[in-house]
Amino acid sequence: MTDPADPFGTEALRSAVLDSWARSPARFREDANAEESLALGGYAGRVLVELVANAVDAAVEAGVPARVRVAFVAGTDAAPELRVADNGIGLTPAAVAGLASLRASGKRDTAVTVGHFGVGFTAVLSVADRAAVVSRSGTVVFDGARTAAAVADLQNATLDGEVSRRSGTVPVLRLPWSVSGVEPPPDGFTTEVRLPLRPAARADVERLVADPRTVDDLFWALAELDEITIDGVTSHRRREDDGTVTLLTDGAAARRFRVVERTGVADPELLADRPVEERARRRWWVRWIQPLPEHETADRYDDLGTFPTARGSNGPTTAGDPWVADTVGAPTPTDEPLSLPAGLIGTFPVDDTRRRLAPGALTDHLLSAAVDGYVELLAATEPGDRWRLLPTAGFPVGPIDGRLREGIVAAAAAAPLLLTATGDEVTADRACLLPGITPRAAELLGQALPGLLAPPPVAALPVLRALGVRTTDLSAASGALAGIDRPPAFWGEVYRELAAGDRPDGEALADLPVPLLGAAGRPSRRAIGPRGLLLLPADAGVQERAAVRRLVAVVPGLRIVDPEASAPLLERLGARAATPSAVLADPAVAAAVDELAADPESSDDLVDDLEAGGGPRPALTRAVLDLVVAGADVPAPLVGRLVLTDADDDWARADELHVPGSPLASVVRPDDLVPVHPDWSDRYPATVLTAVGVRDGFAVVEVTDPVTDDLSLPDLDEWLDRHPGPPSAITAVLDLDLVDEDRWPRALALLAADPAARGAVRPGPDGPSYPGWWLGEFAVLQGAPLRSFRLPAAHDLEGLYDVLPLALDAEFARACGVRTGLADAAEDPQELLDRFTDARRVVAPVLVRPVTDVLVDRILVALQRDLFDTGDGLRMPDGVRTLAGTVVDADDAVVLDAPWWAQVLAADTVIPGGVDPRRTAEAWDLPCATQEYGAQVQTGAAPTDAAWVEAARARLTRAAAALGAGLDVSREVLLFSDLRVAVDGAPAVAVRWWVEPGSGRLWCDGSAEAAGRAIAWRAGRWPDRQLAVAAAQDSTLAVLEAALD
Repeated sequence: MTDPADPFGTEALRSAVLDSWARSPARFREDANAEESLALGGYAGRVLVELVANAVDAAVEAGVPARVRVAFVAGTDAAPELRVADNGIGLTPAAVAGLASLRASGKRDTAVTVGHFGVGFTAVLSVADRAAVVSRSGTVVFDGARTAAAVADLQNATLDGEVSRRSGTVPVLRLPWSVSGVEPPPDGFTTEVRLPLRPAARADVERLVADPRTVDDLFWALAELDEITIDGVTSHRRREDDGTVTLLTDGAAARRFRVVERTGVADPELLADRPVEERARRRWWVRWIQPLPEHETADRYDDLGTFPTARGSNGPTTAGDPWVADTVGAPTPTDEPLSLPAGLIGTFPVDDTRRRLAPGALTDHLLSAAVDGYVELLAATEPGDRWRLLPTAGFPVGPIDGRLREGIVAAAAAAPLLLTATGDEVTADRACLLPGITPRAAELLGQALPGLLAPPPVAALPVLRALGVRTTDLSAASGALAGIDRPPAFWGEVYRELAAGDRPDGEALADLPVPLLGAAGRPSRRAIGPRGLLLLPADAGVQERAAVRRLVAVVPGLRIVDPEASAPLLERLGARAATPSAVLADPAVAAAVDELAADPESSDDLVDDLEAGGGPRPALTRAVLDLVVAGADVPAPLVGRLVLTDADDDWARADELHVPGSPLASVVRPDDLVPVHPDWSDRYPATVLTAVGVRDGFAVVEVTDPVTDDLSLPDLDEWLDRHPGPPSAITAVLDLDLVDEDRWPRALALLAADPAARGAVRPGPDGPSYPGWWLGEFAVLQGAPLRSFRLPAAHDLEGLYDVLPLALDAEFARACGVRTGLADAAEDPQELLDRFTDARRVVAPVLVRPVTDVLVDRILVALQRDLFDTGDGLRMPDGVRTLAGTVVDADDAVVLDAPWWAQVLAADTVIPGGVDPRRTAEAWDLPCATQEYGAQVQTGAAPTDAAWVEAARARLTRAAAALGAGLDVSREVLLFSDLRVAVDGAPAVAVRWWVEPGSGRLWCDGSAEAAGRAIAWRAGRWPDRQLAVAAAQDSTLAVLEAALD
């Protein structure tokens, strides 16, 4: 029967213990050492968690949600008390016996407990020397002072000696005392543990209680804990429908946690190495607790600072971070460090210190279950955040942490945890990364690249690589895109998103598929690689786009990017702007034009553009003309080749037609041009028609290969024969050969007024241009070609060439072969020679000498090149032009090679000898006068008039002085007033001065004219003879005038 004064049988417990100590003081020492070991070792610093754990066990046993209250109150002797109250079953004799036992516990047969066979209560000794357990069923006290007194009362010398050796320290929790008259537990609670704190322990306990993490630690270590109040602040656990758990604390924001739990029943072999009483507890569980952010979103890639990172790798958890347990819980905290961003708690076996997990099969099994649970936790986490829960590179913080990290990486790699950009979950070996692209680009490319992940943060890359995720490149992506079929808008978005990422490598995207603009009703087309494609400019107008579409409809080979796929990236990769000019310059257009020109009747692309009764019109031609309307420049290969219809509705090339009423029609022979059909001229402006080659005026074209002459230009071969070398290209003016001979004045005026034609006619560095040469040869005025005329200012050609009978500016006339002067005419020496020796032409004597000199140079060049009487050389005439301006037979003329012979020969029998009479004689094949004739000087009597002789010598002296000639005139000049010369026996004729051949003897009649000429000849200054004559005359005015010659 229970003693009301001792409801828990404490006296019997004390008697049994004291009796065992008295019989065996060694047992006393064992109990003291064991208690001290647990208090100072395994349970040191764990008082709160152990007391709350016991409180939870009591509530579980009572079948009620566990509620705990922790408070500080003033105790006896002014020592504050730590009080921990619970709403469990209350204190029972078995519970008291368990508390007083170090190695046995009343919880042995309880399935759901966290206490370690009662020994956890030993933790109270780390902070207090006295403990009271106050329950509504009674109160027991454990007190070190009472225990010491009870031992002393035994009067056992051996025990006393042991106590003395231990400095008075005795086991506290082996002897309980029932007490009465104690303040009951707080309302709503059944039991309260009260600990008067030692002064040295107070600060540590207060710090532990004040730490906000303490609540979290208790909740997650004690799964059945439903509510706890610490120092007046209440926190409770709420289990949500989505499986998460919310912790709510007075005055603080609610905090949510994701909890993943694995449970099971251990096979007996897993427990073979565990203590006997522990083997009966086969049910096990492991639990991961992950703190969740206050606001979850589906995609957090751009908010790296919101969530916790794996400690030890990405940085430690700070005080402001959500709760993450630093150590493994078993289920109360151990000293096994953990670096993962989630807390791990489970029924792990621990060693006697309760600080380390006990090695063995059960621990291995639970760690394996924890790995599986972590993979489940990963799967429950938003896909974009799963990487944050994975271990990164770095060293584990402990052996258990290392095993967990290794197992998690292996298991996560094999699980479909990675979300692709297209929303599929794949394993790491099927996933790939493409650096440098945008998230949207990944979505698009993922349609061709299975397993492509959205671009992760930089911090995620080592995590993903550790899982075995491979990295691919744009080249592979570009190649894969060729395997899918999508609308043009899809491709346009692909290009824009690729450009928005890191600058793409052109080579990597060389085979990027590009949709092409196609005709309605025809299959869509696609090109591989953007290089060479045409890209419609973003600012292209409606008219321009419509014209391009019409052209694409009839030119299948035209590769224009579909406007819906257009993007600047394509231009960076080699596409060209599809301006109207670029489109027309595409080789596919030229090929289509050639195909139509070859057989217009068989063209499939004919449309009826006329009113009733009209004929068919080529759609290709319309499309080309529409592009010209939109601003296209027509490339040279297309000019003239486009097929239209003439006024009779027959097919004709553009260059075979002309615009009705055009300026060209006013100068061309009426039958040589056919007017274009009015349907074309009414629909399109004349500028558009002429741009494609329809004649309006003289067409100017570039000929890139004049040697082959695809345009059949008239007389081009003759011009090429005269050109120094084959030119690489020429500019030609078309239709010159169609000009009516009587309309050349009007035609030349049109050409002169056309800047393009003027440029084509202008001569080049190697001589006349082809159009300029042709006009000079074949443009006719008054029945003569242009090269037969001279400019009015070309006075040195007067009589040789007629004045141009048309008012043309000098530059254009010169370019067309009109002569501008003697030097210009000498470029055609044959014509100049023929005109110079034409007796029908009246040439002033003053022009004979300069023309003769120029022709001598040209004739001697021809002699040196042996070009006479050949197709390339000169043909010498039978006559020569004399100093009289007349033309005589060459056999009747000589070259005047000595000036004194001019006194005895007729002017119409000599030609000027020039600077070098011998060269002149060689050129004309004529004898020199001094070689052809003989002369005999006849003089009268020597002069006797001294005054006359003196005056004559004075004249000679003045002439010599004027020329600076140091001559002794009295010795070198023979003076005779009567001086005659007989030529080849003919009657002698009077002369003023003479030089005897051979001897060089000089005669002079003493006149000023003779003195000046004789001195100039003897001094070698013949060109200055007029100055010498003026000096001889002693005329200052004559000298001044002569100096101006």
